[in-house]
Amino acid sequence: MKRMPASGWLASLFMLITTVACSVPAVADQQDTRVQQAVTTVYLIRHTEKELNSGKDPKLTEQGHYRAKNWAKIFSDTRLDAVYSTDTIRTRSTAQPIADAQGREVTLYQAFGVDFAEFVQQHQHQAVLVVGHSNTIPAFANGLIGKEKYSELDESNYDTLFIVDITNGTRTAKLLNIEAQMP
Repeated sequence: MKRMPASGWLASLFMLITTVACSVPAVADQQDTRVQQAVTTVYLIRHTEKELNSGKDPKLTEQGHYRAKNWAKIFSDTRLDAVYSTDTIRTRSTAQPIADAQGREVTLYQAFGVDFAEFVQQHQHQAVLVVGHSNTIPAFANGLIGKEKYSELDESNYDTLFIVDITNGTRTAKLLNIEAQMP
């Protein structure tokens, strides 16, 4: 094995140290850029199928429980930092399987009177799920994006997923239709 002269070895060591030292600011700049461009994502869904004509606070049907479990599967590859639900049996029952699968608690919220700026600030650079109702979920999405884009969901619509992304103050929203195969 050929040995490098001491001066060559020292020169190589100096080059390595210089390269590493010069790279540290570049890595730090990349990390700052990622933090500056971090996305806040809010997922919004309506509660699943409820029992009809069963009072003011109905429970989920068997199909509703199945769909709630399906939502948990859909979100299984997405880390959620928080799960919110209005304080009704149907929304809590929809949110709970998702929260359980994520190792999270369900946090209750009031559907009307949400301070959207505070909500976004509180969940900056996080992914959050909000479960609500056919009228409150589109209104919540509208509040997050700052304009009236979405109208109430049809009472038979349990498939719509609203996704609002907020990056450096830019707000984008999209809808997905997620159909569950019912038993």
